[in-house]
Amino acid sequence: MALKRLEEHKVPTARRSHSGGLDRLHFAIRNVETCEWQGERNEAEYVISDFELLLCTGGSAVVGQDGLTGTLKAGSAVLLLPFRPFTLAPQDGDALRCRSVHFLVEPVYLERTLCGISREAGKLVFPLSDTARMEELLDIGIRQMDARQFGGTILLQAAIMLALRDLIPEKVCAAAAEKYPVTQNQADLIERAVELAMAGMDRPLRVNAMIKALETSESRLNKTFNEIMGTSPSRYFMGLKIRLAEELINTSNLTLELVASDLGFSSPFHLSRVYKEAFGISPSRARRAYRERFTK
Repeated sequence: MALKRLEEHKVPTARRSHSGGLDRLHFAIRNVETCEWQGERNEAEYVISDFELLLCTGGSAVVGQDGLTGTLKAGSAVLLLPFRPFTLAPQDGDALRCRSVHFLVEPVYLERTLCGISREAGKLVFPLSDTARMEELLDIGIRQMDARQFGGTILLQAAIMLALRDLIPEKVCAAAAEKYPVTQNQADLIERAVELAMAGMDRPLRVNAMIKALETSESRLNKTFNEIMGTSPSRYFMGLKIRLAEELINTSNLTLELVASDLGFSSPFHLSRVYKEAFGISPSRARRAYRERFTK
């Protein structure tokens, strides 16, 4: 008996490749939460430092971000974008209950692409086509992560991708590379710059030293970041510091002085000022709220 190949689909591979489209999109999971809002129904404003996929499992709320609003209810979801204020106003009735996945995008040069195309449909809240499957992926993924078993993060990544397929029209995904073009040189420069910034988180930001290490010019670095990331290099790198500061403030017992020192801020006052500019709340108040189980 001979094996007959009926069909084959080759996957293109390359040792060094990049794409301005979503075929290389990968999600780095930061944490998964189950949230419940009770009590006051007043609208509140929040800022997060990462992407957050918020899946409603009960109750309802009006959500707003980037000039868009929508009513979040059971079986629907919203993708919230980093460092952009959003509002949340739970509605009268049952307590608002949600599952949320906080994640970052890799490679980093696709951050702006995801932000852009996620808003092109002109809607903020979107219905999920298979809520049961989404929740199953989250449940199994969390159990495997907690048990340190292989595959947990892969299942959580699959849950995010499943939701994004409901949010982003297929034709928009297909056109992403053309609408948000990235050259190989631009991708390389951004990734190398971010690697250097992450390696130097314990020191003050020195863009001039980075330019020398990258063997590039200030104008080229600025132009590349503004075109591809939508912001300047120094502002983007400060966002990386603030993201780490938020994590240390919320999850460690380090004093504000030690957090500032560990992340290369000139003083606790400097950290507090930058933190409040980003999140609209002081580090000490943020830590207190987090420990009182206040959900962001």
